[in-house]
Amino acid sequence: MHSNPFEDQNPFVHPNDSLDKPEEVISMPPCLKVTDGRPNLEHIVSEEINTASGKVSVSVCGPNAMAKVVREALRLPWSNPSSPLNGGPSVTLHVECFGYA
Repeated sequence: MHSNPFEDQNPFVHPNDSLDKPEEVISMPPCLKVTDGRPNLEHIVSEEINTASGKVSVSVCGPNAMAKVVREALRLPWSNPSSPLNGGPSVTLHVECFGYA
């Protein structure tokens, strides 16, 4: 039986990076912004749709309350069927909700 030479390697960590030392910090790519707290979903959705051209797909995977906030953010003027005719984006919403027992 042949052993897999990659079985002990994590594909998400550079081989030269050591996770054994807690003082080492993995650098963030410049395109990522990490903040704490709850996101302002209404603001994020509005900002993205305002800068979009063409088709926009919004996907939500989270609790029902989160999906409700996104649905409300996508209401008028974005939910108007004539929005694409007036130069606005065509928006598609995909939701997968889960709840807690």
